[in-house]
Amino acid sequence: MTLTINVDYIGNTTVIALDGELDLHSYRDVAELAAQNLTNGHLNVIIDLSRLNFCDSAGLRTFIRHRNNVQAKGGQLILAAPQHVVRRVLEISGLVDFFGCYETIDEARTCIEE
Repeated sequence: MTLTINVDYIGNTTVIALDGELDLHSYRDVAELAAQNLTNGHLNVIIDLSRLNFCDSAGLRTFIRHRNNVQAKGGQLILAAPQHVVRRVLEISGLVDFFGCYETIDEARTCIEE
């Protein structure tokens, strides 16, 4: 399965929606998009995981790197709406608390500092 990436800009927040599988074959697309957004000054990011049905360690590393880059510039990266399988991977790896992981996009948006 492939990965589809959709980007939406809501106020000062970038919502990156991932659909499909984030793995060794697709993480570069997310990393490139994240770097481009950061270069363009988009510092507050929500990653919508509601349609992501698989995430391996390459995907997790991409999230961690982008979070660190965003925070270094004063922004935030939050994960939202993970499916059960992806949430379990985040829980096992200890990343739910590291990122902040919210049930919905709206809930995540309220946590982005304006």
